[in-house]
Amino acid sequence: EPTSPIDITSENAWVFFFDLLNASVYEEFAFRVLLMGVPMAVGSFIVRVLEVSRGGTWRGATTPGRHVLGSLRYLVGGRVDRRGTRETLLASWAVLLTSAAVFGAAHMPGWGWWKVVPSFVAGLAFGYLFLRHGVTAAILAHFVNDYLSSLTWIGVGGDALAILIGLLFLGVAVAGL
Repeated sequence: EPTSPIDITSENAWVFFFDLLNASVYEEFAFRVLLMGVPMAVGSFIVRVLEVSRGGTWRGATTPGRHVLGSLRYLVGGRVDRRGTRETLLASWAVLLTSAAVFGAAHMPGWGWWKVVPSFVAGLAFGYLFLRHGVTAAILAHFVNDYLSSLTWIGVGGDALAILIGLLFLGVAVAGL
């Protein structure tokens, strides 16, 4: 039986659900914006400053200052897709894997070792959403994941619902790939 820090009673249920709502927001800001958005923005800023100082060309008709400030767009995510440069895609993979690994490890102290791999996989999914669609999409996915999972933690639906929710998450992950 996996360990769980959750002990829901009728008196503390509202606190638990409020904590899940908060976790969806603050964990996504910590693990996506700080561990993914900031490194991507700083790296892009450095590359853009070097490009401008060398007199290089960039896409679009914009001033050098605006071109350099364009690196800030990575802070909130939603700017990475297949058409990006090879360097952007490589940096995206690096920050995605790092953030997911830290996210998985961060769930171990409260839940135990069994939670590391599922949290890592969820971190990959939330990170992908952050890179592709922005922090809002990652927060929403985290919220839905936590609230659907909480149904099984409080005993609603039994094993059948737990299996159905697991298959749903697996199906969404496969569709995302």
